[in-house]
Amino acid sequence: LGGLLVGTIGIALPQVFGVGYDTINAALTGQVSLALLGVLVVAKMLATSLTLASGGSGGVFAPSLFLGAMTGGAFGLVVHTWLPTLTAASGAYALVTMGAVVGAATHAPITAIIIIFELTGDYRIIAPLMIACVVSTIIATRFGRDSIYTLKLRLRGLEPFKEEEPNILLALYVRDAIDRKPDVISASASLDQVLDLAANSTHGEFFVTDDSGALVGAVHLSRLRRLLFQGAGMPRSELSAAEIADPSLPHITEDANLDGVMRLFGSTDAEELPVTVAADPRKLVGSIHRQAVIRARNKEMLRRDLAGTIGGSIRLVGKGRTVDVGDGQVIAEIRAGRRLIGRALRELDLPRRFGVHVVFVRAPTSNDGPRLRVPKADDRVHEGDSLIVAGSKDAIAQLEQL
Repeated sequence: LGGLLVGTIGIALPQVFGVGYDTINAALTGQVSLALLGVLVVAKMLATSLTLASGGSGGVFAPSLFLGAMTGGAFGLVVHTWLPTLTAASGAYALVTMGAVVGAATHAPITAIIIIFELTGDYRIIAPLMIACVVSTIIATRFGRDSIYTLKLRLRGLEPFKEEEPNILLALYVRDAIDRKPDVISASASLDQVLDLAANSTHGEFFVTDDSGALVGAVHLSRLRRLLFQGAGMPRSELSAAEIADPSLPHITEDANLDGVMRLFGSTDAEELPVTVAADPRKLVGSIHRQAVIRARNKEMLRRDLAGTIGGSIRLVGKGRTVDVGDGQVIAEIRAGRRLIGRALRELDLPRRFGVHVVFVRAPTSNDGPRLRVPKADDRVHEGDSLIVAGSKDAIAQLEQL
């Protein structure tokens, strides 16, 4: 329908087809009548809007030049007719208005000034051109933050003005990479028992706790090697885990970010740090490994890359529809259930519970169109939100039951 309407307009006014440079040149030299200039402004605006809205490629820069030239030419003809001795020819107004429209549409006044100046090479046009471009850009930015280019990105689900945290580790927390089942041994255990644990474990750090479960310290493999090959000054059978444990090993809480964790790893030889409760620093709840931090960082980078990659194709996903991305994984849009509403994504912990990752959140449609955003872990799910999630079909089906 859009193409049919544009074709009808083009048959009646062929000047709206193409980039329109011939018509622009005619307007700059005052060869177009006032009536035709006014009609072409409306026709070009309508044809461009219909072309872009129907999925066609009509461009936005050349139409900006065209609309500016036609509007400025019409204004110039009017004022020059009224005040012929005080005003310039209509072509000068067309030229300045071209720059003003381009500057306002692109939010780039300097670019508009340079382009228009290069078209003319006339220094006499610089002053009015600069004033018009700056004023039009200020007015345009007051009405909306988006230019004709950033608006396209927002409609594709991308956020050009979003300030993404450059240090990914600052946006990740210990709870995102914690190991809930670290290797733990009693403080009264003998050295031989510690060695048996080390021989059958994949961990490099063993946490020692007393009878009440309180953290006493940690035993690292390097400590065990020194005991075996350098001697400990007493028979091995008389050494307990508490005596060989290092009580000075730093520990952290689940709320700490991974950037701070990596700084701790950088100040110690440990490959694994104990995670304790904030209210009780001696209560062990898990551990975090250096490699787990690296994996969490890589996973978050992959998630962000995935969000940017599929942003332009997210229109394929709709309620009740899925997009198969291979290896049994799909992307689907589901309506947030009542058990999800009001809770933060970090609290829901969907990756651990269901193996499902939230790639986008789509808020209810407003006057500005669908509000699609890449969520953070602390973002809460609101009533009416839709979640665009990635995971297996079975996992997503389970999530839809909430």
